[in-house]
Amino acid sequence: MAENDTISAVDFESRRGQLRLIDVRARRDFISTGHVPGSESVPATDLDSLTKNWNQFERLVVVGSSESQAVEMAGSLKAKGFVSVQCLDGGLEGWSSAGLSLCQNEHEEVRSAVRCDNP
Repeated sequence: MAENDTISAVDFESRRGQLRLIDVRARRDFISTGHVPGSESVPATDLDSLTKNWNQFERLVVVGSSESQAVEMAGSLKAKGFVSVQCLDGGLEGWSSAGLSLCQNEHEEVRSAVRCDNP
C-alpha cells in the first residue's frame, strides 16, 4: 500500500473533523470488540447500498478486521468514484498502539457527532 493511502491514528485524531471514518467489519464485531470513537459501522456486505448517496468528494478513512479487508474496501470505494480514500494505518491495533481508546458500547452506528463516554 502506498504511503499516502494510509493515515496514522495520531494524524487522524488531529484531523478528525475533516474525515469520515468507516468501519467495514461485521456489525457484531463493531459492537462486541469495540470501535474507534466517532466511527461509523458500514459492513463490507452493505458497502454498496449504504454509500450510494454519499458525496464522492468526502474524505474517507477505512478500518476493517484486517489490513487486507480495509485495502479491499478502500479499492471498492475508489472504483465507485470516491476520490479521497485512505486506510487507518495498523487498523484497530494501530489505534490502540497509539495509546488511544476504543469505544465499548452497544450503538450500531456512532458518528463523530456522537461522543462515546465509556472507552
